[in-house]
Amino acid sequence: MAGEDASRERSSRLYPDVLEKLTTIFGTHLADVLLRHRRVETLTGEKNVIGRQNLVEALAHIGILFARAPELDRDKQLEQVAFLGDHLRRVMMESFELEVYVAIAAVWDDETPNSVGRQYDSAAAPLIRRGKLLGHVSPEEVEERFDKITNDVVSARRSKIADEDWSAWTNAADDLEGAAQKLKALKREMGAAVDAARGRASQRRMLFGGALLSAVLGVCLTLLVQAVF
Repeated sequence: MAGEDASRERSSRLYPDVLEKLTTIFGTHLADVLLRHRRVETLTGEKNVIGRQNLVEALAHIGILFARAPELDRDKQLEQVAFLGDHLRRVMMESFELEVYVAIAAVWDDETPNSVGRQYDSAAAPLIRRGKLLGHVSPEEVEERFDKITNDVVSARRSKIADEDWSAWTNAADDLEGAAQKLKALKREMGAAVDAARGRASQRRMLFGGALLSAVLGVCLTLLVQAVF
């Protein structure tokens, strides 16, 4: 026990390998984590509540590590560092992960007919299949792109569950961010197709109404001429 105490850093009472891991986290990874935390807020326009919660948890483990360092053996100190790293990695992943799920739910919401997916399926897709609405994303392309996005999300989650190193989590965060952006782009394109389909229907109604009005006016004019002459 005495030998173990002698191997600790004198002021912090932390073991050298624990200090080395802390130095790596703060010197190499922390800036990237905070940057991604801010990027979530910038891209979504919302406060990264999940990220902030994980930052608080990370700070709590730092507090435990330094406050209880003298009574924690090497394994317990390393455990606190592992908890710290885990929460910091979650800062840069979980909010993007939630953003993807929210976006997916919004596209095909089973509880409302106003979701863009349901509107696309009912208004735009039939016209596109019949070649009546050109220049818009097709149902086949929607399905293909959605499947690719889903695969990206599944792959990212596997990296998270596997508890890989920092690079694996960073790559997974990139995949989740990319999936969220791709899904938003697909949603915009589907919305544009729906708007075009509705515009086409409105135009057809106007043309039909105009033709009907012209016919009625023609009949009325004919009857008026006959009545006069």
